[in-house]
Amino acid sequence: MPDQDDPRLYRTNSPHIILEIVDPETGRPIAEPGRIGRIVATNLLRRLMPVIRYPVGDLAEWADPRRGRLRLLGRSSDHARVGTAKISFVVLDSRLTEVMDSKEPPLMQIVLRRHHAKDELLVRVAAQVDDPAAAPARCTSACRAATLPTATTSQETDPPRGGGMDDRRPAAAQPPHQQGRAGHR
Repeated sequence: MPDQDDPRLYRTNSPHIILEIVDPETGRPIAEPGRIGRIVATNLLRRLMPVIRYPVGDLAEWADPRRGRLRLLGRSSDHARVGTAKISFVVLDSRLTEVMDSKEPPLMQIVLRRHHAKDELLVRVAAQVDDPAAAPARCTSACRAATLPTATTSQETDPPRGGGMDDRRPAAAQPPHQQGRAGHR
């Protein structure tokens, strides 16, 4: 529930929900005000399928830990969901650096959007490249490599759309449900 004075200040409105701020490196609770960490939530009401120390995906710091007031500072996610796939920003950054033959990570902008009722990942990359014609395919390869496995999907059954480009793999390399439909999503 937001605070009246500072819209970034929150506190839980239920004694059955516990919010903790934990150190991103160690996972240990942070008790002192002003130290930034990730929010995890526990819901004590859910008995059949409890939620215990669930990572909410936000960064915060304690404003007043005794009263349970925290200041929300932004998102902490190191990945994005595109459909049912998860894209790791760390892996994407490293793969783009590798495929662009660069010593430093290229500058990039990641846009997550809905297009024609589907999730879409658009990656804009600014880098000096030797072969500009090969750069789009290299970016698409990096996006696919950054896909994290999930329980409900894999790269082969639900590849993310990288770089906003269509899929130009030969039909034999495509999953059976997509063969003959290159470029159509």
